[in-house]
Amino acid sequence: SSLAVPTCAGGMCVCGSRSHYHPALDEAIAPATNKRTSYFTVQDDDGGISALYTEPFWSSSVGVRVYNDAGNTPGVWASSIGSVFAVICLTFVFRLKTKLIKEKVY
Repeated sequence: SSLAVPTCAGGMCVCGSRSHYHPALDEAIAPATNKRTSYFTVQDDDGGISALYTEPFWSSSVGVRVYNDAGNTPGVWASSIGSVFAVICLTFVFRLKTKLIKEKVY
């Protein structure tokens, strides 16, 4: 399969299933339909919000950085810790409010 073939750029190689590429094109620039590669059209529904930039022809001297994929584990840990902290804060605020109402300060 094509996913097993490594992709090499700038002296670095990454397996296809682990790499993610994105075009360095503005959101208002879209591939032209029924044209060969490297033909683009400007979408009219952009509303003038976009600055209209493109950088698809970088030289090979720009370089490539390869970052290891950490997977879902850091996100799961951060979400779990954040949820536990939110529950602790809500419990503290609820108990504090209850105590202040009891003491007739709130």
